[in-house]
Amino acid sequence: MLLAGCVTSGVVDTRTTLPPLPADLVACFGPHTLVPRPQGKGSLSAAEVERLVAQLKISEWAHDRCGRRLIAFYEALAAGLKGR
Repeated sequence: MLLAGCVTSGVVDTRTTLPPLPADLVACFGPHTLVPRPQGKGSLSAAEVERLVAQLKISEWAHDRCGRRLIAFYEALAAGLKGR
């Protein structure tokens, strides 16, 4: 038994179109979010080390929050695609 479709129905695109990644998430992982390396060849002072560690902790905290938002975005997208 052969089944035939309507000639005027056209071709159905079964590929899923994904939404773009939100701009705030893209910005979270850009090169401007990295903590710059200390300049110079000598040893760092204790104050410079403290300042650098504080900057790195803030950077890690921000990247962690962005990563969690990215995971939530992905999970919401995956849940929406399952319902199709």
